[in-house]
Amino acid sequence: MEDYIVREIDKIGVLLRGLLARLGAGSGGRQAAEVCRAELRERLGLELDSLLRREEFIGELCGRYGFGQEHLEQFAELLFGLLRASSDAAERRRLAACTVAVCRRLDAAGAPPSLGRYLILQQLEESFPI
Repeated sequence: MEDYIVREIDKIGVLLRGLLARLGAGSGGRQAAEVCRAELRERLGLELDSLLRREEFIGELCGRYGFGQEHLEQFAELLFGLLRASSDAAERRRLAACTVAVCRRLDAAGAPPSLGRYLILQQLEESFPI
């Protein structure tokens, strides 16, 4: 049973890494963002926009979907990529707030320091009041 759980958790990491590559560090545009949302829905049953409207979306990611710290790190990068691909101001604010929440949760949980997380927060501070 333990091997099955480990394989399922590893699938999350593989999916997130693939989605990050598809977004191409923010240069993928709206089409790539829609593909990412569709992949999350199809492969994990995760409706991203609905999830991000919940106050405790991070707890749901960890509890219901089995995300660990590494997955949350990748998820923050994915949210940041989606933010960069969006042209809608309200969506960008929501994605920025959620990205910051994930990064701060990782920091508060004692996750190892991350240059990626630091740079994301720095860029968000310049663009959005945090």
